[in-house]
Amino acid sequence: MFRSKSLGTNNFHDYIYHNLGDVTNIMEMDGTEVSVSPTTRYQNDIGDLQKSPGWRFFEDTNVTTSTDKAIQVRFDLNETNTYMNMFAPAGVPREYTKALGPATREAKGGYINKKTQIVAIRQQGEAWDKPYVHIFEPSKSTNSSVKSVEHLYRGEVIVGAKVKSQIGDKVIIDYVLCQEDASKIVTIPDAGIRFTGHFAVVRYEQNLSKAFVTLYIGKGTSLTYREHSLTADGTKKGQKVIEVEADSSRILGFKDLKNNQEIPKGSNLTVKAIVGSDFTEATLFINDVNVGTKTEAPFEWSSIPELTNMTEPAYLLKIEAKDAQGNLEERALTVLTPNQWAYTSDNKPHSIPKKIEFEHYDHGGIDIAYWDKKTKTVLRLDLMKWLILVQMVKLLET
Repeated sequence: MFRSKSLGTNNFHDYIYHNLGDVTNIMEMDGTEVSVSPTTRYQNDIGDLQKSPGWRFFEDTNVTTSTDKAIQVRFDLNETNTYMNMFAPAGVPREYTKALGPATREAKGGYINKKTQIVAIRQQGEAWDKPYVHIFEPSKSTNSSVKSVEHLYRGEVIVGAKVKSQIGDKVIIDYVLCQEDASKIVTIPDAGIRFTGHFAVVRYEQNLSKAFVTLYIGKGTSLTYREHSLTADGTKKGQKVIEVEADSSRILGFKDLKNNQEIPKGSNLTVKAIVGSDFTEATLFINDVNVGTKTEAPFEWSSIPELTNMTEPAYLLKIEAKDAQGNLEERALTVLTPNQWAYTSDNKPHSIPKKIEFEHYDHGGIDIAYWDKKTKTVLRLDLMKWLILVQMVKLLET
């Protein structure tokens, strides 16, 4: 959370964040890309009336129109197949600019010489009662654990965020509170929260069989969540963890699968779901493709094309359950296959210890065989072997 206000006229505020990466994606929470168009606002000899000198380094600046929707910004790192996600709740109109800046010299690998990805978020007027609130999460796939974010208010003042996450079969709801005035009392009636102080967190987490409530005061005097309460010690801090009864009627999750679990390339998979009694049906999606709906136990999917001979680098699995009133709940996870795997002649992994030879990486395409990251093409086998021979000669010469 970042608060800011001017001692003079509050024309606008900019929040600037930079990250390593190859691509910056600005999206709505459902994954819809937000369109952008070129802008000169950060070229301070042309479009910046304030002549801010640091903006001179921004290149390839493209901006969205003003939007008050919840936004996800995702930075894609192709070299490591990883991502950094930034989430902003809905409710405050802002313009999002993506740009390139100077290389990050603390970076490793190829990123030490690449332009740095930049996002600049402009908000008209003050940013004190309506501060910037962002949730950051690194991830190994495009399926991040954060599923939704929303502001928490004390009257018209934003004092925190509600963050809903899903990690495998565990659902986590965090209420993060940060008041600008520690003497104020904030109440969140829908959640049963009451807090006096500057900073606190309430967490509710539930897996398929257990549930816990965590109360934490970083700086304050008292915190209440439903029937549970915590009073800070003399340093204005405190923490309490309480095991509570899990709501088994609405449990939903995958059985025997975890997020980012790796399976051997070419495997066949059976997906089993645990579905609470409140739900009347459950549908499995694989990479956003509906592969079937079950209306009674066992909730199990197998022997279908999408779960057979799985060779893609990653598969997004999502279970969507519906209750009698039509309300939907979903759980999602990603299954990974190894990015590179040496095969035997019968397309099986090698047993070790033994020698694994270069030619076992001849086939498989990008992310499996030898390939050129710059051109995104697979090397011809004769050229690839020639390059290997050159490297071996160089090693012998040294």
